[in-house]
Amino acid sequence: MQIGDGLRERVRWSGCGVLAGLVIGIVLGWMFHGLIGTIFRIAVILLFVLPFVAAVAFWLSSRSSGQGASSSTIQEANWRDLGGPGQDRT
Repeated sequence: MQIGDGLRERVRWSGCGVLAGLVIGIVLGWMFHGLIGTIFRIAVILLFVLPFVAAVAFWLSSRSSGQGASSSTIQEANWRDLGGPGQDRT
């Protein structure tokens, strides 16, 4: 047995490992390419559609709260009745 024989065996088994890895990677990629493609398409669609949906929801909520009596503001008469700074203290 010579010194180069051990190196030759190591290279041979490394080549077999690379070939097996390529075959397994190709088969797994072929099996899952539809799933990965679908997930990628859904992510891209959500990335572009979600801001528009959020903007429409915000617009509808702010539009509906502006109709009728506004519940978030206090009129001046009500503020004075509650003891605001405009009321005389006697």
